[in-house]
Amino acid sequence: MPVQNKGLNNLFVRGGYGFGMQNDKLTNGSTSSTNKLSTTDFCIGLGYNFFFYKGLSFTPIFDYDMSSSKNKNTGNKEKLNGPELGFGVRKFF
Repeated sequence: MPVQNKGLNNLFVRGGYGFGMQNDKLTNGSTSSTNKLSTTDFCIGLGYNFFFYKGLSFTPIFDYDMSSSKNKNTGNKEKLNGPELGFGVRKFF
C-alpha cells in the first residue's frame, strides 16, 4: 500500500494457506507398507525489503505458522505452530 513515508513502502504483509496429501510406500523384499497423510498449513507475517542494489533486496520475514497433519491409516494427528524467522534475497523486475 503506497504511503507518503518511502521507508514504509518496503514493508509488506504476507499470508498463505495450503493443503495437500502425501503417499509414501516402503518396500523391503516382499513386504510393503503405505503411509497416507493429509496436511494443512496457514501462515501470516510481516517482511521488509532492504534494497541494496537496483532491483535487489535483502528481505527478512517474521511469520507465525500453524500446520497440522493426519495419518489416514492410523488416525494419528500432529499439530505444529509457532513463530518463524526467515531471510532471503529478492530480485524485482
